[in-house]
Amino acid sequence: MRIAAPIALCAVLALGLTGCFSNPLDQIAEGINEGIVEGLVEGATGVDVDVSGDGTSASLPSDWPAEVPTPSGKIVASFSVNNSYSATIDVGDDATAAAGVEAIAASGFEITSETDLGGLKIYGLENAQWIVNYSWGAEEAGATFVNLTVSPKSS
Repeated sequence: MRIAAPIALCAVLALGLTGCFSNPLDQIAEGINEGIVEGLVEGATGVDVDVSGDGTSASLPSDWPAEVPTPSGKIVASFSVNNSYSATIDVGDDATAAAGVEAIAASGFEITSETDLGGLKIYGLENAQWIVNYSWGAEEAGATFVNLTVSPKSS
């Protein structure tokens, strides 16, 4: 599948760039690395990528489906390719992550699957147009990250 590689690459990038750095030189280097990584991925794949490694927020793709709400938090990474979308969001805690699933369901999506693996929760949701995979877990440092993928539903 053509989008599997970009999805895997962005997931790895998002997880690798979520750390905070106290040394200003490290922050400058991280900002340079962020720009290089985005440029390499976009150049090699044609995928629109936005990654934040310096503590600032990335942004959702401009064509993110309006009918798919996202949880409150700092967008760490996002991308879009072939009408499919992905975002990693630092939501801070489990309650905010859970509220994100509830908001999607309240906007007209049906929860089609639910898995609780202890520290990792995974939901599948869909409506007539979109399939949403929504998962979250906490890192050892206590931060909670939501991974959200949105794909068009096949006819």
